[in-house]
Amino acid sequence: MNSLEMLVHIAKGLGPLKDKVVFVGGSTVSLYLTDPGASTVRPTEDVDCVTQVLTRGQYYKLEQELERLGFRHVTEKGAPICRWSYSGLTADIMPTEGDVLNFKNSWYPDGYEQAISITLPGGQQVRIFSLPYFLASKLEAFNDRGHGDFLTSPDMEDIITVLDGAEHIAEEISTAPAKVKKYLVGQFKEFLQDDRFTESLEGNLRSPAGTAARVERIKKILATL
Repeated sequence: MNSLEMLVHIAKGLGPLKDKVVFVGGSTVSLYLTDPGASTVRPTEDVDCVTQVLTRGQYYKLEQELERLGFRHVTEKGAPICRWSYSGLTADIMPTEGDVLNFKNSWYPDGYEQAISITLPGGQQVRIFSLPYFLASKLEAFNDRGHGDFLTSPDMEDIITVLDGAEHIAEEISTAPAKVKKYLVGQFKEFLQDDRFTESLEGNLRSPAGTAARVERIKKILATL
């Protein structure tokens, strides 16, 4: 089962909660790609989504609803507190506010508010982050846990896959809200000056054809932001 099929299955399982969550992370990468020649998407082990929960009490109510829908809270050692299992698949269901479970991504609240609707294979409608907020959340995740390893970080691979395959990325960034636009432009400007980033572009592209040209295209897009 590929990442998109996993997302479809989790979305069905969420039932009435589906409209209260926004899907994020690696399982959504293929939904941003419009170039048929783009790099293939890395496989993911779980499906991530965020929901607007402001207090611990609200999260406890969410847990009860998830259990009624057949989700099992994963409590094994080392598992994040937001992890759930459903029909053999793993879902990380995270609150928008970091104080609730003591971890956060600062782009989740705005990304949730600015989410866009998209139709999945099979006809389900779900919400995902708009492209600028997807990139911003992934960049923050990379800066938080990537340890500067541009070549092997899953977050960086997702970022580069989207830079390669989302044909209107420059336009979407240029028309994004000022806060997220400023963040993206600043981050990519720094990365273009970092040899580790530019050297990782080719290694993170899974497309076997025209890789050198695609790398130059990505650099050109980022340089003109």
